[in-house]
Amino acid sequence: MKSKSTRLVLGTIVIIFALSSIAFAQLMPHGQMQKTAIGIEIFKPEFNSYSVTGYMGFFDLWTGVSDKVIFMADLPYSHSNVSSEYFGRHSDDAIGNVYLGLKIMSGSTSSFCELGIRLPTAPTDRGQNALYLGALSHINRLEAFFPNLNLVASGTFGFDGTTQSGISTHFRFGPSILFFKKDYDYDKSSEFFLHYDGNLWYENKIGGIGAGISAVTIVTEENLFSENEGRNAVQLDFGANFRIGKIKPGLQFSVPLTRGLENRIDYLLSLNLFVGFD
Repeated sequence: MKSKSTRLVLGTIVIIFALSSIAFAQLMPHGQMQKTAIGIEIFKPEFNSYSVTGYMGFFDLWTGVSDKVIFMADLPYSHSNVSSEYFGRHSDDAIGNVYLGLKIMSGSTSSFCELGIRLPTAPTDRGQNALYLGALSHINRLEAFFPNLNLVASGTFGFDGTTQSGISTHFRFGPSILFFKKDYDYDKSSEFFLHYDGNLWYENKIGGIGAGISAVTIVTEENLFSENEGRNAVQLDFGANFRIGKIKPGLQFSVPLTRGLENRIDYLLSLNLFVGFD
């Protein structure tokens, strides 16, 4: 039996490794997925302001095009409630910008690239509070909730590695470019973001557990949210799932690490369900 000091050292190594894994996209709370799957993710932010409540989510789809290429899509949705002493309670609902992409895996290594676009399906004349809540709730896919867009183009390079013992690592890094409509009241025609995240995951026949860091940097502005809050938004993510055949229910807990998010959100809870078909 290992001594307490040995277990402490091993635990510390695991935590350091998880916290130092920085690269793009979500924590992947569902662990290693099959090539064909559908899923739903629901995110519930706890805002600092008691006047704002709501939730957002994604309907996800993966399907194999070939042995090395996977088609990926998501449909975002957000709902918000804003309470005011003078104007009462107001609710907003909005569909976000639909994502269509291809994940292309290398033949000899665990590296991959992902190329994708977001179509301008978010409303421009309603649902603005819901869109704002959605962007704050999921910094890895905040482009899903930007209105007045012509298109979002993104490209990602990453690495997925899995050992025989069930430990896997996931790293991603890549840019996204937002192209705004010309008649939009904004001083720029485009914005440039860098997304990066990484996580360490352990999974067996029963389920999995993992932790990581996700972040976004706006390159074309000095501040991501408001003045003096910096270009970056970073959050610490913890996740777990359970395996019931090809069904994987899971949960995720995220806490902000940078001022821009901390000034708005205390924490973020997520429930997800993925179903594989191959």
